[in-house]
Amino acid sequence: VEEDENREVQPGLSKEVIGELIREKYREFRLCYPPAQEASPAPEGVLTVRFVISADGSVASAETVRSTLDHEEMETCVCERILRWRFPEPEGGISVAVTHPFVFYVPGKDAAGPRKPAKRRHKKRKR
Repeated sequence: VEEDENREVQPGLSKEVIGELIREKYREFRLCYPPAQEASPAPEGVLTVRFVISADGSVASAETVRSTLDHEEMETCVCERILRWRFPEPEGGISVAVTHPFVFYVPGKDAAGPRKPAKRRHKKRKR
């Protein structure tokens, strides 16, 4: 997993604050890779996710905006992980929308060619 600095952030939280938390949480995405016996080779590509940070800092929604991973379960897992994240409360008590591309690759291997983008929506489940 590699961070891409091409994130879009609405006012309320700085790109730096959001980027710092994303860097801290990146390791969680390792749990989203399918077991080696299920996917060979491992999914590679760019997963662009749009998520909304609520006024209390929780993530209210996360959706796949574009993906070249061609692996719906992995995309869903990434969005579900993001829904568990907690950010500082945005200034002014507003919600903040963030669009962020996450780059997944297997180290030491050339990146795969482009794949057809997919769009999927994920909502926080009520408990």
